[in-house]
Amino acid sequence: MTRMEEIKASVTVTNTGNRPGEEVVQLYIQDLYGSVVRPVNELKGFKKIFLNPGESERVTFTIKEEDLKYYTSDMNYKSLHIVRNVFYFKVTHMNQLQVL
Repeated sequence: MTRMEEIKASVTVTNTGNRPGEEVVQLYIQDLYGSVVRPVNELKGFKKIFLNPGESERVTFTIKEEDLKYYTSDMNYKSLHIVRNVFYFKVTHMNQLQVL
């Protein structure tokens, strides 16, 4: 990934209940093979939405190179284009994770 590239992660959220409600959709990343121990889930974005009963909304997050930077063991601030890592992207709402 370069500084000019970006990744888009989308999920469709549906209100299956019979009352209107708000939901906070959250995007997390997990670095599977980093050179240092990092959190299992790192929050990288969130969006609060309002849905009427039966209504759906597609939520899209944009991940840029800056969002994937972290401090390595030698205290350099690097990203995916310098250090070849594998990331999982997860979108959650109501405490349920969905791997993208």
